[in-house]
Order: sequence, then C-alpha cells, then structure tokens
Amino acid sequence: MGEGGVYERAGEKAFKKSKDIVTVALSAPPTGCRAVITTRISRMFHVLNIPKAGSEALRKIFDGILGGFVSSILPPDYAETVSRAVQGAIKIYNEIEIQIKPTPIKTHYSYNLRDVSKIIQGLMCGKKQTFNKKETVYKLIAHEANRVFRDRLVDEADYKTFDDLMQKICKNDLNLNGDDLKDVFNE
Repeated sequence: MGEGGVYERAGEKAFKKSKDIVTVALSAPPTGCRAVITTRISRMFHVLNIPKAGSEALRKIFDGILGGFVSSILPPDYAETVSRAVQGAIKIYNEIEIQIKPTPIKTHYSYNLRDVSKIIQGLMCGKKQTFNKKETVYKLIAHEANRVFRDRLVDEADYKTFDDLMQKICKNDLNLNGDDLKDVFNE
C-alpha cells in the first residue's frame, strides 16, 4: 500500500501495482479485544483524534432533548428535575465506563453515547401519568439504566459492582431513599 502496490498472497506472488487509490479507516481506542495500531500502518494515514465529549457537553445535549420533550407535557417546575435526571444518567454512564471495562471474554462491555441515548429515550416513552411525582422521573432513570447496562452483564461480581454503583448514585445524586430503591431494584 505504501509502496505503490501489494504482493499477491497465492499463486505467483506477483507484485500488483495500484494507482489513485484512497483508503479510509476508522479505529477505536485499544481496549478489550482491539489491538494497538502499529506505526508502520499509521504512517500511511492522516491521523485525526476526536476526543470524547465531556460531561458538561453531554448534559447540554441531553438536557435540550429531554427538556424540549418534557416542557410540552409537564409544568415548568419540572425543569430542575429533568436536569438532575440527565446528570444522573450521565454519571451512571461515566462510572460504568470506568468500573466495568471490556475484556477479551467480555467484549460486549463497551459503552458509548447510544447507551445514554437509550436511557433518555426510555424516559421519553413514559406517559404524562407516569410523571405524577418528581421521584418517579428518578425511578424511571434508574430503571432504564438497569435495562441498558445491567442486562449486558454476565457474572455475579459485575452485577454486584453495578448494583452498588446504582445504589450510591440513586441515594447521592437522585435523592431516592430506601423505599424508593426497593421499587426500582425489586428487593
């Protein structure tokens, strides 16, 4: 590729010239089963690095999406509740990404913004009657996080890590007490 062509792998092993070829490639950070890209390959490309969006940027994006939806069905005093729910969802995502990492056996433990989006989308599926109390919004966020993240987990240690994390975030960030948590976690 870098020398104007490639050798055939079978047969005569002749050199095949290539001309006016454009190659585009994408890569994710080397975690789980993804390998590091060697300099021998990367020297042939223009490397662009797009950094991960920060929590504040995510909060603005999802606050706008959920806030626009909720403002059409709920009173204005729910704006703070919605903002807190979005912050809780983002915190859950950030903590899960740090504490439960992919491995070669658990390659499906890779997380991205679609997961946060699924939590917000699940909240938006609720009807007006669902939002009769502010605590219900927080319970629904916790339930959707369970659906999106916990359903992926495969062993008891990961379940425990996730459950402990959710209990901590629900108590500290979403102000759910013990009775509310029993409803969410079916204890």
